[in-house]
Formats: sequence, structure tokens, C-alpha cells
Amino acid sequence: MRIAIFDTWVGSCWPHFCRKTYCGSEMMLKRNELQFVVLVWICMALACGSDPTSSAGDEGWNTLDQGTDGLLVPDAQLDQAETTAPCEPVFSDPEPGTFGAPCTSNADCADPFCLPSRFGSICSQSCITDCPEGFICKGIDLGSGDLTFLCVDRMETLCMPCKDSADCQAQYGGESAICLPGGEDGSFCGADCSDVPCPCGYTCSDYVAPNGLNYKQCVPDGGQCGCSQRAVELQATTECETSSQFGTCSGERYCTVSGLTNCDASFPDQETCDGIDNNCDGITDNLEAGGITCPITNDIGTCPGTPVCEDGEVLCLGEEATEEICNGLDDDCNGVTDDPFPNSDDDTMPDCIDDDDDNDGVIDPDDNCQLDPNPLQENNDGDEMGDACDPDDDNDTIFDEDDCAPFDGQVYPGNPETCDGKDNNCNGQIDEGICDDGNYCTQDLCDSGGGCTNNPRPDGTPCDDGTVCTQIDICQGGQCQGGNELNCDDGNQCTTDECNPVTGCSSINNSASCSDMNECTLNDSCLNGACLPGPTDSCNDSNVCTADSCNPATGCVNQAIGGGCSTGISQCDTGNCLGGSCVPVTGTACNDGDSCTDFDQCTTNGCSGQEKNCDVTCQQQCSGIYLGGAFCVFGGCVCAGTCINF
Repeated sequence: MRIAIFDTWVGSCWPHFCRKTYCGSEMMLKRNELQFVVLVWICMALACGSDPTSSAGDEGWNTLDQGTDGLLVPDAQLDQAETTAPCEPVFSDPEPGTFGAPCTSNADCADPFCLPSRFGSICSQSCITDCPEGFICKGIDLGSGDLTFLCVDRMETLCMPCKDSADCQAQYGGESAICLPGGEDGSFCGADCSDVPCPCGYTCSDYVAPNGLNYKQCVPDGGQCGCSQRAVELQATTECETSSQFGTCSGERYCTVSGLTNCDASFPDQETCDGIDNNCDGITDNLEAGGITCPITNDIGTCPGTPVCEDGEVLCLGEEATEEICNGLDDDCNGVTDDPFPNSDDDTMPDCIDDDDDNDGVIDPDDNCQLDPNPLQENNDGDEMGDACDPDDDNDTIFDEDDCAPFDGQVYPGNPETCDGKDNNCNGQIDEGICDDGNYCTQDLCDSGGGCTNNPRPDGTPCDDGTVCTQIDICQGGQCQGGNELNCDDGNQCTTDECNPVTGCSSINNSASCSDMNECTLNDSCLNGACLPGPTDSCNDSNVCTADSCNPATGCVNQAIGGGCSTGISQCDTGNCLGGSCVPVTGTACNDGDSCTDFDQCTTNGCSGQEKNCDVTCQQQCSGIYLGGAFCVFGGCVCAGTCINF
């Protein structure tokens, strides 16, 4: 095999080969010269640099996001400048025969190679590694068995109508191009953009193929493809569809100089009896698919018929409604199968034809509960009915709904309590009352042998001594001791207060003496639970020299007064009040009623006189010296002595 190198700008790395000239002749290398050619390429890569029109920037191209809908998903994170090339013409009026100029044969090109591209057939150019943007240097076999390295269009089939991905594989370029679905409008070729940017007007998107593989493909920004020159040359064709409420019809459209033709698919219509597949479902005169129905009606009901087309006429075939029987069919066509018959498990078969009425996996002849699911056939009491349907699962004569332990025959309402660790009578207590010795201060328990133990509770355990007249009751030595007796004193002196052990405090009215708390009343007494005041105390102390009054808080008040006074008792009753007493005026003549006194006058102690001096009187009567006693009797002097006369 020979390798041909055409028209390559080599540079100064191999001056003896081209001497910086545009080489116009073919240089043929035999197979044993292949290593030499490789050395030439390495030299050029190190010293010559790249063609200024090469696809710079391909490396580092961002990976697009994986879509989740299995279709085309643009990468929202890519910068617009990274996803689309500048909108500049790929070829700007190339000279005839030069690279990019239109051609119909090799003879039209300076480098005699006319190759297909998305712009139509254009003149190519030879290459070693680099080509203008959008083109790739690729070795192709032009029929001689040798590889000729030419610049070929990377995206030759981009946006070309297609039926499958095979239509998108270009003659020379366009590797990994996929036929992308476009809905009813048809399918169009994408272009691989996994390591190169898309041309202007296209976006690099993820496409998940039906086989699950992910491809990065260029798709038009507007979502629509036109007809490229290449597509027009090939009259590229795609499959299209038209749809309506009745179905979808398939057709084709292809590229012309005027653009894509309209889809030639028929318009899907309602199926009619005309010998044509109107709705495009592949069946002619399929009236049911066309939505045509026909009823069959009688006195029992209306059943749906099947419309059929025969000799251009629609016939309605089917069964008439009949009375419902238990057969698993909707005989009367009311929409309910065997509706008069019970269906315990609500499946598709009524009980009359269902061999497992409760759908528990056990057929009725072997099922201990035929209408209630009991897949494990539980039967607690071993009778003929399983637990799922037995109203008394422990056979204790109490229905489960009223039994606190429906699976224990020793526990049910009304059963006598025994020392067995169970709530035999369903009152919420276990073994209560069996060992009760009537003493709260003992712990009454059933022992392991079914007997009783009555051990004292700890001292200080609160208890109730049976009387409400004690307020703090605690256990002491297994007995309840009451303390802190209740104080029943109601503070009323007219009630008798006492405590009844059962009813507690009571207060009974009495008739005792009391005090109404008023010191000005005397002899207060109780009546109907209240203290009634007695007579009011006059507080009269019979002293004209005091002012008498009463203070309810302290009682009588006898306040001394001044001024004149008279007791009215004797002739010395007139005087002046002093210190609460009537003090007579002294010196006033009076008669003290004693005839043996003389010179009577009022003193502070009343009327008082001087005793008669009978000694003087008797001396006067004696002419001598009177010796002896003398005394007064009834106002007269009795001279009992001796008169010694001289």
C-alpha cells in the first residue's frame, strides 16, 4: 500500500522536501518508507506549527449533561461561545477550483478531488494532520487501494432527512452521526460533537438511544432542519406521520431544491364500512376500532353488539340480555357480573361458583371458615369453626367481643377469681380478693402453691383507719394507726361540735349561756345556733357624783363628776362632789341626834357633835371638889362621883 501526501504547507523543518513551497506533485512512498513518513510528521508537529485554519480548541470540550427523558437534552451549563461556532461563512467566495469551491467532478478542482459535503460537492485539499474548522484530515481510499489524506466534511450529513442511522453515515466523514427522532415531521441526522463544537445555529445535546447508549449530537437551535445541498443531491428521505383522534398514518417526505416535501401520509379518519383502512391501524373496516358501536336491546336489558361490515352494510352481531344466573357472566348486561348473588371476597366470582369464597388459599371443603379468611386454619378451642369465624374462640360461653381474653377459657366476665396469676373475672385486676384479710396494712398475695401470704406492709405506708376523724393514717406493725385528729371546732359557742367516724364533723345547736361580745348586755343565751343578747346593763352605781354609761367593749363606765351635791340622807347632804364622792360642807350646824353631844356641826363624815363634858357640869354643881365619874344619859349629866365640900 502506498501513502500519498498532496499539497501540504510543510514549513522549514524539511527544506529539501518542499523548501516552503506549495508542492503540486504527488510524492509516492512505498511500504518500506512508512517509517520515514512518520518521522516527517513528527518533525512537522515539532517545528512547523498548525495550519491557521485548523480546528483549534477541540481539546477540553465540556462534557454535556446526561438527559433523563431519553431524548435530546441541551447542556444548560455550556457557554454559548463553547457550544456554537462563530456565525461566519465557512467559505467566502472561494476561487474556482480551490478548496470549498463547488464542483461536479475531480476535473473541476486544482487538487483533483471533488468530495461530498453538507454544502454539496466541493473541492477538497490534501492534508497531513490539520484542516479548516469543520473538516478533518482523513485517509480515504479513492479506489486505488492507497490512502489519500484529504480534508473531508466532519458533518457531511448534518440535518439531512433519514430513516435510520445508516442513512447518516457519510461517504468519507460524519462518523457516529445518529438519526434523531423529530416527531411527526420525520427524523434528521445529527452530527457527533463529543470532541468538536457544533456549527453556528446548532447546539450540542445528549441523545439516549433506544439501546441505552448516550451520544452527543448537534441539533438545530430552532428544532427544524432544512434541506442542505447534499440532501437535495441525494433526495434524502424520512418517514413522517399525520395523526388525529382516530389514529396515525405513516408516509414519507424528501428533499428537493424547494425544500422538504409535505408528508404524503393519509389523514386518519373514523373507520367506515367502505373497504378502506380509514384509521391506518392495518385492518380494513375495523369498525370497533373506529369507535362505532351497536346495542342489542330487549325487555331485560341492553347488551353491546359487535359491528361488522358485510357487503357495504353494518351488521350488529352479539347475544341478547337474559336473566342473571350464577355463572360468572353478566347475563343481563347491566355491567355487574352475577350481581344478585353474594360475593364474600369481592373477586370476579360469586360464592356460588367460587371454590374459595374468602380467597384465603384454602378451598371451601377444607376451610374451617369458608367466608372469613383463615389461611393458617387457626382453631384455638379445637371445635368445628376456625378462629376467624368462631364467635367464641376459647369456648367459655362468652362471645369474643365481650371477652377480655377471647383465647383463654379461664378468663371471662363473671368467672370466680382464683390464685392463678390471671384476671379471671375480667375486672382489670389479678387475683384480687382471694387472699384479702381485710387489713390494708398487710400485703395479701397468692403464693406459688395457690395459697395466701399476708405479710405486714412497711411501717409508714399510708393507709385508712376507717374513720374520717383522723387525717394522717399510716401502717405501724401491720396495723393502721390514725393521727392528726380532725378539728371540728366551728368557732360558734352556740353549737356543740363533734366528729362522726363515718360522716365527719357535725355542729348541733345548744341553749347554753353565751356572750354576744357586748359588755353592755346581761345574761346572753343561745337560740337556734346564735347568741341572743340579754337586757341592757344600766350601770347605775347610785352615786350622784358619777356619770354612768356603758362601753360595749369594756362594760360599765362610772366617771367622776364635779359640782354641788345632795345625798338627801341627812341635814349634811349638801356638799360638793370630789373624787366621785359627795363631800358635805363642814361647819354647818346640825343635829347628830345624840343628846349627849353639844356643838353639832357638819363634817366630812357627816353631822358630828362634841360629847357633853359632864365632869364640868357636875363640878359646877359641886361647891367643893367633885371627885368621881360623871356621864351623860339622854342628854343629862349623871354625877356619880363625890362632891367634897369645903
